[in-house]
Amino acid sequence: MIKYLLFCPLILSFGQGVPVITGPNGESSVAFWYLGGVTPGCCSDLTNWYWTQWSIKLIPNTSDPNPTISWSTDSPSKVSITANGTTGATLTALGRSAPGAGYDIHIRVTVDGLISDPFPVFIDTPYTQSGTSPSPFACNYVGATNGYQASVSYSVTGVNGATLIPLDVRETFENYTPKYPNENWGVFAEATWHGADWTGNNTFVDTVALCWGGPPAGTIPDTVSWSTSGTTLIATETQKFWFGSGSRFVGECGLVHARNQYTDHFTDTNTTSPVTNQSACAQGTFANQ
Repeated sequence: MIKYLLFCPLILSFGQGVPVITGPNGESSVAFWYLGGVTPGCCSDLTNWYWTQWSIKLIPNTSDPNPTISWSTDSPSKVSITANGTTGATLTALGRSAPGAGYDIHIRVTVDGLISDPFPVFIDTPYTQSGTSPSPFACNYVGATNGYQASVSYSVTGVNGATLIPLDVRETFENYTPKYPNENWGVFAEATWHGADWTGNNTFVDTVALCWGGPPAGTIPDTVSWSTSGTTLIATETQKFWFGSGSRFVGECGLVHARNQYTDHFTDTNTTSPVTNQSACAQGTFANQ
């Protein structure tokens, strides 16, 4: 009789179910912000920040003490994932959701070969910036009462059209070009608006002043009280607005345009908002060239 000795390998089996992703408090989806690469968020004087990073939790659903875990997304250009062991991961915004698309970014996790259901993510951003027509008023600077001032009130909406509450905004000016050799208005001051600088109706106010004092300039065209009939152009420049930062060229660019300053008024032309291609706001790219 021939006898056979059978060897049965030892198979270790871990009880396992499909892994589950949740938000910090068990949410079935999460939403946060993209601010042009600013991390972890904005802004220092706000009670509720515009966070650009967000944590998600993992329920591994396995008794394996050392599971193999891997994360993935269908939108690697919009979000990065940093694993936090078996507890979850940190999401960092790299871009925004598509306008009107809702929760169009999805996260998955694979634990020991089993993959989770897709976890929906929405990433908003300051998207469309709009301003009122200039509201003129008389120059009120001490010793500089000739010329004009005017203010423009700006508001901004997210990618789904909702009006945003205050956050940090920085303006930048470039390509200042005087039209008369002896013209000297100096360098226009760049403003920064923090949350407390916004008005109660979720707008921030930009004031333009071309005021002067002393005797007339002679051959150099003088600015005069506000009117829109003047045709003498005295200077041009490019103005850009950056959301989520108080630093130059940092944040999400919401608007870029050419500013044309006349003796009695100013106009903004070549306005782009939303700036769907942010390279249009890169330093050195001018709206009026």
